[in-house]
Amino acid sequence: MDAKSLIKKILLAVFSVALTVLIILAWSKYQGREHSLITSNLSYLNALEKEDRDSLLLLAEMDAVVMTLNSAELGVSFFIDANVKIGHTLSAFSKLIAKALDLTLLSITLIVGLKWLMNIGEFFSPYLLFAFLAVFNLYVIARIGCDKTNFFVNSARRLSEITLITFFGLYLILPYSIHATAILDNKLFKEFSAHKSESLHNLHETIVREEPHADLKEKAEHDIKQYEAVINRLPRKLEAITEYHTDHYVYSFLRGLLLPLLISLFGLLLFRRSLMPWIIQQKV
Repeated sequence: MDAKSLIKKILLAVFSVALTVLIILAWSKYQGREHSLITSNLSYLNALEKEDRDSLLLLAEMDAVVMTLNSAELGVSFFIDANVKIGHTLSAFSKLIAKALDLTLLSITLIVGLKWLMNIGEFFSPYLLFAFLAVFNLYVIARIGCDKTNFFVNSARRLSEITLITFFGLYLILPYSIHATAILDNKLFKEFSAHKSESLHNLHETIVREEPHADLKEKAEHDIKQYEAVINRLPRKLEAITEYHTDHYVYSFLRGLLLPLLISLFGLLLFRRSLMPWIIQQKV
């Protein structure tokens, strides 16, 4: 072994020890501070989930009214049968309500999935960090004693990369991507979200109207009149539910999938290209 190679291996050992000490010190100092970020993220995700669950309830009530209108046992069925255009409109309205319900359920699933990922990341991060330190030091020891083409050396290096990327992704990139999404949502889409919610509430009020009636016959007559009024307004309401469904689709896709995914991928790519080659020395 020549002097140059020996110096490189000594420097690698020193680097390994220094990196291990720095990571442990940084971890012990930073430990606990991440809870404020996680709390902020959970508050944002819980607010989104509540908004979607409220929307789900409103959509379900409108769906119940539409199902009643489609029922052959209802006294207003003749009103629908007598007007083909209204029948087609009711069918289209019913399909859009069903799609909006499915979309809202999917949005809730994405939000709950993000919350689970954050909890998983918070729980496993310490184990991933110390697993990385253990595997990385094994890689350094093997690299000092063996050639870099050795199978064990390559396996240890690869496992070090995997554990480090997994730790970095769960502990830093995922929480900060959700935090960045919350900031962008508040800055760019706050008015859009408010308009979407308002349009759904307005639509719900015109279709579902509950009024107390002491007499059952009076209630039945009122319901028939209410259903007929809903049928007459259906062409205008079809445009409203179409606009809501489109807005809901775009907003749910942006906040629940696209923005967190793009920010996470950017963070991982930046880490992979900048810090990873510096931490995992492949040319020594």
